[in-house]
Amino acid sequence: MTRVSKGSGPKCGKPKLVCVKAKAGAGCDYRGIDLGTVEQALLSNLGSFIGQAPSGVELDELDTIISVYHEEAENLVQALAQGTSLAVTHKLREMERELADVQTARVDILDRIATGSSPVLAQRLNDVEAALKAEPLNRPKANLLLRSVLVSVVVDYPNGRLDFQWKHGGESSIHYAMPSRQ
Repeated sequence: MTRVSKGSGPKCGKPKLVCVKAKAGAGCDYRGIDLGTVEQALLSNLGSFIGQAPSGVELDELDTIISVYHEEAENLVQALAQGTSLAVTHKLREMERELADVQTARVDILDRIATGSSPVLAQRLNDVEAALKAEPLNRPKANLLLRSVLVSVVVDYPNGRLDFQWKHGGESSIHYAMPSRQ
């Protein structure tokens, strides 16, 4: 997202947020969202925004996938014990490769969680929360701190949602408006 303002001086419009790609004409729809609307949504949902910082849901999903792979591999090994089959042997090798890929992804996620679960992340989230609660709101400071924990924020205009991609992995969202009917 990037901030835009139309006009200058007393006649200028309210600042809006637009997709960076849309502004450059690179594929997104150019739709401006009032900065105040997004800001209010973030401030009024601050507790859930900070509380939704991902912490390993992906890991649970991968553990389930790994468990399923192990069960299927065990069934294939039992089928091979009954007698040799080229198709079963091929399927078992394919599953072993896929399982290795999933286990590598699991290790990567564990590394991200270890990095993201550090006291540094906890302190950054506390700093973001404090900056957003400060009276008066110091917008440049809050923006800087949000950038320290987020990769991107996508305005999902049709669904009235802000989707956050976290630097330590994972995504979360909050609603800023009612979904539009299209």
